[in-house]
Amino acid sequence: MADAPQNISFSERKVTTVSPKDTTEIALRLMDWKRIYHKVKSICPASSNRELFSGVAWGVTASAVFALISFYASTQTTAAWVMPTCWLVAVASLIIGVVIWVWGKSESANVERVKGEILRDMKDIHSTYFSTDDLDGS
Repeated sequence: MADAPQNISFSERKVTTVSPKDTTEIALRLMDWKRIYHKVKSICPASSNRELFSGVAWGVTASAVFALISFYASTQTTAAWVMPTCWLVAVASLIIGVVIWVWGKSESANVERVKGEILRDMKDIHSTYFSTDDLDGS
């Protein structure tokens, strides 16, 4: 290593593996185990388009309500179907927005619950094999 350039440094890498006790276990490097743990820990529930769709539905609700306000304040007469249709659109889009929002929140809570279970199991397994090593520390 004496011929190495000055701006490059080399260090020894510690690789720890656990030997399988029987054929149902596999050998896994400690580095890989910690990488998997940190990947699972960084999982956040995907919002996908649920929040977008619920926001659009609430926007339609607000638009319909503002249209109803202007229809009631207007001195001009409107067709007989316009007011009931606006009420129907306002109520339906409000219900749809709330349902999508509640469903999205329950899905997020479910992802968090499963993630917590996996992390607890990984910590228990890690403490069994490496009682002196902190899984969160590295």
